[in-house]
Amino acid sequence: MNIINYVKSKNIYRVIFCFISLLSYTFGAVVTGKAPIVTGIASGIITLSNRNNIYTSAIDGSGNYRFQDVAAGLYSLKSEITGYNQVNTVSVDATVAASVTVPDLAIEKYTSAANNYSYTWIQDQSYAGLPKTDLTQNIVKPVSVNVLGKAYEMANVSYSQELFDKYGITLSNSLSTWTQEYAYRLYVVLGRIPQISGTDFKFNSSLNPTIWTLTTDAIVDDIEIGSGVNAGLIRISTAAFTYAAPLVVEIEGVRGLYFSKRLHHALVNFVTKSGTDQIAVAKILSDRFGLTIDTDANRLNYSLFTSEASSRFQNWFKHPAEIVDIINNFEELPEGMHKIPGFKWLVRRIDGTVNPVYPDAPAIAWTGGYMEFMEVAFKNFDVSYISKLILHEKAHYIYQFILTSACKKEWANLGGWQYAANPSNPNYDAPSGWQTTKTTEFVSAYAHDKNPNEDFAESIAAFVKNPDILKA
Repeated sequence: MNIINYVKSKNIYRVIFCFISLLSYTFGAVVTGKAPIVTGIASGIITLSNRNNIYTSAIDGSGNYRFQDVAAGLYSLKSEITGYNQVNTVSVDATVAASVTVPDLAIEKYTSAANNYSYTWIQDQSYAGLPKTDLTQNIVKPVSVNVLGKAYEMANVSYSQELFDKYGITLSNSLSTWTQEYAYRLYVVLGRIPQISGTDFKFNSSLNPTIWTLTTDAIVDDIEIGSGVNAGLIRISTAAFTYAAPLVVEIEGVRGLYFSKRLHHALVNFVTKSGTDQIAVAKILSDRFGLTIDTDANRLNYSLFTSEASSRFQNWFKHPAEIVDIINNFEELPEGMHKIPGFKWLVRRIDGTVNPVYPDAPAIAWTGGYMEFMEVAFKNFDVSYISKLILHEKAHYIYQFILTSACKKEWANLGGWQYAANPSNPNYDAPSGWQTTKTTEFVSAYAHDKNPNEDFAESIAAFVKNPDILKA
């Protein structure tokens, strides 16, 4: 599929999916049921989940549980009661009815032989998936982990041990309960972010262990990273987990994935310590996007791509939030647009200065393969503009290095572009000499005013941030 049809089809897909999401919210259902009353069990959690949503409900003293305002859809229901296993997989259809009653749950008690070590293995049938063994071991006694001089009880859910082994993360139920769904999505999304980690079932002692609590509170950027006396304590909002699991759909014959990057963005802040960890930032940019930046440990050789002195540039860590913004916006683009051959360096001009050739430009994507940002890009504009600017500049390299000549021609024809300098042999990379026969078909006045390249860059930015405008 070429990039033009890709933009069109993905736009239609997003619009339809947003519409479906709104319908799902409007027709919320009430789901109720009953679990057996078990003597000696103080509490239990019921999880209702699918790819889009996670709902949890505590079991009351009478064994009842209730989910209010459940978005329409098909769900799996799982009980989590220490020492007991749910006998059967339970599916819940909340697509039509306003009220759904689930049949009474059947559970069975784990047993162990006296004076012998005994392990009970139960296959986990929940949607979230299984550890690499495809089996879940019952842990009769919760694991205690000592972090920062204090003992914390590890949440007794699948993936809690994997999170500790690979990332030094201990899930704590001190605020809200970590269900298997939340732990699974945290584990999977962390796996998409390049970072120094341990291996499965072997903790990397070089990692700084952290304690994670789950909260329903609204948090800036969905994550709160403790510092000072609270160093190592992480609080993350349940809101970040919505649509964190990829949803496979097919719209107009185009099959693809839909998932939110909200959890990914929150975790980038954790992995990079909000952009202050230079090694972590450089690893993400290198492994995920094929880019090199200037760091204290590895100074950038500016002479590889510019004749300007290195003293005219600074590294990104004077204002670390800027580089986190760039990483998160690059991540918003489709996977095939992450690494672009020819786009190699990302640089920041020193504060208070402008580019001598284009003094009004907040950012420039140079054809030599380096992208340059000025202070004005982050200081004088709002978050929405900055996001669009980052995507726009990245799109220039998609146009330059990925689009074929035939695709550039098709794009120019779609926009009614004519190359006045040489109509019979257009140079689709030329920045000037263009005019268009169309007027209102562009996503912005800037796209209409310049050339096919700028039109493409504006359209890609719109595709990510405001896809409806592509249909206007």
